[in-house]
Amino acid sequence: ESGVLTVDGRPVLSTFPSSYSGDAFTLHYDRQGKVPDVVPENNEKRVLHMHLPLGVKVSVFQWENYMDVQIEMSPQPAQDGVCGNFNNDHGDDTTQAIIARIGARVRPGESLLSGRPLVQFTPQMEKMLA
Repeated sequence: ESGVLTVDGRPVLSTFPSSYSGDAFTLHYDRQGKVPDVVPENNEKRVLHMHLPLGVKVSVFQWENYMDVQIEMSPQPAQDGVCGNFNNDHGDDTTQAIIARIGARVRPGESLLSGRPLVQFTPQMEKMLA
């Protein structure tokens, strides 16, 4: 809500550009990286790069009223979720199929993030899940 990135409750990356290193990850906040679509008019390019365990890389492009997120990773044993399950069957990577297999939430103890997000389903999401 505050727009301040925290790690274990402590603010980090309070200046732009900046970097932060944790026990098994690094964060970089800068203008680097290819934008997934277009830079919205009157927006400054700001990108948060996260280099996480298991070779997972996440780039968050922050805009005034939304964000784009890119996730890069190699297949992991028993992997499943929004990135798919890497079985080369795109038909079972739909939102409905994923929720049927693993549910709509990350299991406790598997999240890389602290806190609990507020998840609200819009009428469009409800229709998609029906």
